[in-house]
Amino acid sequence: MSALHLRISARIFLGFGLILAILIGLILFAETSSQSMMSVQREYMRRTDQSEVLLEAKSFLIETRRAVTLFLLKGGAITEIDAALTLLRGQFSQSRDSFRRQERKDRVSKALTALVDYRKGLDYLVKVREDSVEAAKALEILRAAGQDIQDQITSLTTDLSADMARSAETMKATSEENERILKIVGLCAVLFGVGVAFTIGRGITLPIKGMTFVMGKLAGGDLTVTVPNRDKTDEIGQMARAVEVFKENAIKVEAMRADQAKAEERAAAERKKAMLDMADRFEASVMGVVKNVSAQATEMQATARSMSEIAQQTSSQATAVAAASNEATTNVETVASATEELSASTGEIGSRVTEAARVS
Repeated sequence: MSALHLRISARIFLGFGLILAILIGLILFAETSSQSMMSVQREYMRRTDQSEVLLEAKSFLIETRRAVTLFLLKGGAITEIDAALTLLRGQFSQSRDSFRRQERKDRVSKALTALVDYRKGLDYLVKVREDSVEAAKALEILRAAGQDIQDQITSLTTDLSADMARSAETMKATSEENERILKIVGLCAVLFGVGVAFTIGRGITLPIKGMTFVMGKLAGGDLTVTVPNRDKTDEIGQMARAVEVFKENAIKVEAMRADQAKAEERAAAERKKAMLDMADRFEASVMGVVKNVSAQATEMQATARSMSEIAQQTSSQATAVAAASNEATTNVETVASATEELSASTGEIGSRVTEAARVS
């Protein structure tokens, strides 16, 4: 699984763990370098101790040769020379034990052998010192043995000085190299830490900014916006999926509102249609009544006219027989008056029916 799909806390702990691992590596490297430096330093100090032993041996040799010279010039006991030789032999033994290279051990052993020869030459010199010729030979042998011992000491001291110089150069080079490596690795660790922090921060802030933008769009009513990072398994993915649910619910609510608006429009249309149908039915009913009333009024007018004509005929006939019956004349006049009132009433009814039709 990609690191970008880890939970935010896991990414932070992972970055911290990587930086901690680098720091531990630096510490281990510094520890290893320190141990290496200490090893070189211990070797340097061992060479220093060996050089000091050889320098002391050289001083003992000088003291021995001085004692021999005084003995040859002034005479006296040889015990002082033996004491110096014993100290010199002890220094050589210590020096030989301190060396690890067999070649140097052999050189110290050679110096010890020369020391034995020196002591034998001294005994021979004491024996023949009355003989000038043999004394000169013995003295030359003694001087050669002493020079051999001094040459071995000088050679070993020179080698040890060279070793110490190389150790010092090694310590210096190692120190500079370790310092350079520590600086480079430290700088890389800092850059890596900054990179990890930037990567983790960018992996958190950018999705959050995108989510904020999407939520702003959704709050503004834009339901067509796409919710990003829904496939992530971290907290950003959970937030994105929650926002997606919010968006889907908003879409459902909007669809319900649209359906409700359409239902209200259909209900209003149905109410309007029902009212129009009712008005049409009312108008048709009123018009039927008006037509019936008008037909009846027309029929009544026709009847009245017919009755008027009959009355006129009757009046004409009654004139001929007026003298015969006044009561018949009076009845005819009454009928005529009633007929006229009926005609007026019929006209009034027609006018009202026409007005009612107009109002409807």
